[in-house]
Amino acid sequence: MIQRRQILTWISGGLGGIALPALGQQDKVVRMIVGYPPGGGVDISARVIAGSLRGHYSESVMVDNRPGAGGRIGIDLAKKAEPDGTTILVAPNFVFTIYPHIYRQLAYEVTRDFAPVSSICSIGYSVSVGSGVPSNVKTIADYAQWLRANPDKASFGSGSPGTTPHFTGVMLARELGLPLVHVGYKGGAPLSQDLIGGQIPMAVQSLPEAYQLVKAGRVRSLAITTAQRSPLLPDVPTLAESGFPRLVVADVFGAFLPIRTPKERVRQLATAIQTAVALPESQESLQKLTFTPQAITLDAYAQSLRREFQDWGSVVQASGFKAED
Repeated sequence: MIQRRQILTWISGGLGGIALPALGQQDKVVRMIVGYPPGGGVDISARVIAGSLRGHYSESVMVDNRPGAGGRIGIDLAKKAEPDGTTILVAPNFVFTIYPHIYRQLAYEVTRDFAPVSSICSIGYSVSVGSGVPSNVKTIADYAQWLRANPDKASFGSGSPGTTPHFTGVMLARELGLPLVHVGYKGGAPLSQDLIGGQIPMAVQSLPEAYQLVKAGRVRSLAITTAQRSPLLPDVPTLAESGFPRLVVADVFGAFLPIRTPKERVRQLATAIQTAVALPESQESLQKLTFTPQAITLDAYAQSLRREFQDWGSVVQASGFKAED
């Protein structure tokens, strides 16, 4: 399995020299705040873009990891930052589109506190089974049939409750007509360990995590949630191909600035990120890690966040889930 240190070393070494057009640089150190530990998906996407912006958006762009509270610590820090374009929040959409539906009190609101700048990439998920599921279960249809014969096994895991994988599993349960019980873990690593060991029969896990485990022969991916098959797992069908056309799900990672940031600076960063994501080096770096490069900027990105907020609201409400504040 690729280790976090290897990923970070490879990214920092391979992207430092990517060139962007000069855009009128910041004269201060720019911080990209990530509310998650180093080596995770959001952190990796931030580092890819940071390497592309150095010397062009600013002479110095650093990633500042502030993990905790499901990303909310970093969000609060970014919200309170000086709105001069030197503090960029890199975050997954779900902190703005799912969290408001599950937390009774949030210290932020995207339309009130942030200017959405640009998406960076998207990441899909795998419906994975481990040693607790017989080897003859090879498709989602097989899995549904096996569950009906073994109702005591009707549970699934996700790396964190209240996130996209959790509610993707909820939607799959609804489509299958089966009462799958959700088991929330504190991270992808313990979830993967229990999946491999058979303590949890099925998991909805990120494609980077699933890819490494499938490649090693430790789990099986029955289907993935993206609109198209992954080039890294070309033999694994999508959920849409498996008979569930409504189950197309991907998490988007994007960049945000404090709401009072001057519009010209917001546009400048949007242009810089859009250019960075389009570079062949960035495309290759993101795709190698199973991310799909995606730069939707400004109004279009804000509109996509509003649509996601509405779509997830009905799913969360139907689930009855509420997070502990």
